[in-house]
Amino acid sequence: MLLTLAPAIAVAAIPGAAQALRSRLSFALTPYAGSIGEVLSIAASNARVVVAIALAAWVRSRQVALGPTTDVLVGLVVVANTTLVGIAVGAYGAASLPWLIHLPLEWTALAVVLVLHRPHGQRTRHTAACAVAAAVSLAFVGVGAFVETYLTPQQ
Repeated sequence: MLLTLAPAIAVAAIPGAAQALRSRLSFALTPYAGSIGEVLSIAASNARVVVAIALAAWVRSRQVALGPTTDVLVGLVVVANTTLVGIAVGAYGAASLPWLIHLPLEWTALAVVLVLHRPHGQRTRHTAACAVAAAVSLAFVGVGAFVETYLTPQQ
């Protein structure tokens, strides 16, 4: 939460930052057309993050020496994704909020795979546990993509 709130507050507080970032990000903030292609595109984009973190957890559990490397990589992925949301909220302000109704679903997907990555001593994670967590996360990603595409309020 802090990784999203801090950039949002900073962007909103720095004179000229919001306008500069809006021109850089150039989000249209217009409703989606509501097609299955959009759902699949959004889901595929978000699925890459889920799969990458699940694979990192699986690798970490089998190659303990790679633990610090996977920790850093997973941390960078999480920080980049959550910070970008904060930057967009700071740049677009309250106008961006209707486009974020899917965020709890996406962040639930993220949380499920992040639990896999949490170290538990030297125990090896079963491939099945990683696969189930990834599947649950992907289901949340799919629902989130559907919500983002079809339930974003019409403005």
